[in-house]
Amino acid sequence: MIPSDFRLDTVSVHLVERLEGARRSYVDRPDQAPPAFLRIAEELVADAAAEVGEYSDEGDYPVVLRREILETFLPRYTRLALEHNALEKRRFGAWRAGDPVARLVTTGAAILAAAIFSRFFPSVFAAVAWLFVVMVALMPELRATWYRRVYRRDLQAVVDDMARIHDHLTVYTPSERRAEPAHAEPARAATPSLDRSPSQDAASSFDEAFAKRRRGAAATSKHKE
Repeated sequence: MIPSDFRLDTVSVHLVERLEGARRSYVDRPDQAPPAFLRIAEELVADAAAEVGEYSDEGDYPVVLRREILETFLPRYTRLALEHNALEKRRFGAWRAGDPVARLVTTGAAILAAAIFSRFFPSVFAAVAWLFVVMVALMPELRATWYRRVYRRDLQAVVDDMARIHDHLTVYTPSERRAEPAHAEPARAATPSLDRSPSQDAASSFDEAFAKRRRGAAATSKHKE
C-alpha cells in the first residue's frame, strides 16, 4: 500500500510548486529551462523515493515513480511552462505589451467611439459603449487573467492524469502472493469487465456451482449403476 503523500498526483503537485517558483527565472532564457526543470524534478523524485521506502514495502514503486514523473509528467509540464513564459514575455499578446502609450491610444479611441455612439443611440446602448471603454482600458489585465487561468487549468489536467495513472498501476504484488510458497501456482484473479454488473457476476458463479453439483450427482449415480 502506497501512502497518499507519495501518490503520483501528490508528488506532481509538490513538484509543480517547486517548478513554478523557478519558471519565471527563465522567461528570457527558454533554452536553459528544461535542464533546470529536470534537475529540480530529479531532486524531488530522489527524496520521495528514499522516503517511500520507509513507509511501504512496494519495492518496485520508486522505479515507477521516477519513470512516470520524469517521462510522463515533466515533458508535459515543460511544454506548458515554456508556452506560458512566451506569453508572459509578450504580455499575453497585448498591443505594445500594454505600455502607457498603448493604453492611452486604445482608451482614447474607445472614449471617442463611445461618445459618438452615445450621441446617436439610446441611453441603454450608450451605457454598453462606456462599459466597452472600461474593458479596453483594462484589456491587458483581463488578457493576463484569462491566460493564467487557462494555464492553471492545463496544469490541473496533467495532475488529474497522474492520478488516473496511479489508480491503474499494476506493479504491486498482493500480500497473499508474497505469503504463498515458491512452488505454488499463483492464483489468477478474474479480469473485471466493464460490460458486466456485480449481479451478473453473482448469477454466473451460481450457475457454475449448480452445474458442478449436477455433474457430481450424475457421476455418483453412474458409479452406483
